[in-house]
Amino acid sequence: MLKQLKYFQSVVRFGSVSAAAEENFISQSAISQQVQSLERELGFALLVRKNRSFSLTPAGEYFYRKSLLPTADCDRMCAKAAKIAKREAEQEFSRIVLGFPSEFLYVENLEVARLLVAGGRGFLPLEGGERQAAEPLARVPLVRNGEPILRTYCAFWKKENVNPYVPEFARLLKGQFDT
Repeated sequence: MLKQLKYFQSVVRFGSVSAAAEENFISQSAISQQVQSLERELGFALLVRKNRSFSLTPAGEYFYRKSLLPTADCDRMCAKAAKIAKREAEQEFSRIVLGFPSEFLYVENLEVARLLVAGGRGFLPLEGGERQAAEPLARVPLVRNGEPILRTYCAFWKKENVNPYVPEFARLLKGQFDT
């Protein structure tokens, strides 16, 4: 029913079955059938069809206005759930593959990380480069048992995948870390 509802909303928003079909990447007949199926499921008409145009019935107008909020909520809910799933996958990768403990806080971008640091809710380990005067960040040295933590970066590729560009890429990459 959710997909049918979104098709109905598209038809009303665009004022055209053909434009709504194009927007949703389906045929005009398919979107018309989906709207008709929605009407059958609801038990009342949403649209009055006249030749190649349509108008909303009073029930259709009410239904359209009231349907916008729940579908928007559903879209937000799905997007949030996808972000949570992605974050969980990133945390699992970091924990299992990279060996980072799970108490790390993962954020979507540097701006969010800076806000958390500025609000005293975390630390942001930064490597290299000079600190900008306007940055509200404090650099935190990474140490274990009084010794700085050094990171080893490795690049691997299959022996059979070597082409003339791989050794050059490796040389350039190594140069970035040998400063």
